[in-house]
Amino acid sequence: IGFSVGNSSTLINSTASGNVSGIDTADHCTVAHCTVSTNTGSALLPGANCVITHCTISGNGSYGIFTNSDGCSVEDCIVSSNSFGIQLGSGNTVRGCTVRLSIYTGITISNTSYVVDNLIDGNNSSSNPGFAGLLVTGTDNRIEGNNITKNGLYGMSVGTENVIVRNTCRENGDKSVRSEERRVGKECRSRW
Repeated sequence: IGFSVGNSSTLINSTASGNVSGIDTADHCTVAHCTVSTNTGSALLPGANCVITHCTISGNGSYGIFTNSDGCSVEDCIVSSNSFGIQLGSGNTVRGCTVRLSIYTGITISNTSYVVDNLIDGNNSSSNPGFAGLLVTGTDNRIEGNNITKNGLYGMSVGTENVIVRNTCRENGDKSVRSEERRVGKECRSRW
């Protein structure tokens, strides 16, 4: 591990590269303006209630950002060319990020999360039906204002009981949006 950070700590302007994992934090931490690249495993593993902001995460062998914890906020980050982009548990926010060129899914969320104003581009190069540019596995999420482009197979794959508003899905693989939610057609502009 490049950096292992304890509870309520702040890590700023740091670089973690060439490790097994880049940055592993405990709860209530802030990671800002960091570069995490070419680690053989996951780049950033935050605990609960962490803030990840203005980081560049690229070329890692597994996840760019991965947590099953609640209450994390990932904002204004560039996450590119990892096996998976960002995967978060419940009650998290991804805002203003660019998530590109993941081999599999760009962003995965489960329940009661917000995915707002992101660029999700060129993910799922494998065109595997289990993955998408944006994969929503749970309910009670708000997906708003995202630009979802050029992802293999699905731009967005969403289950039921989610709010999907003002997203643009274009030039994705087989289908721009796969949803069990019948209202999606009114709330997501699909252009191919």
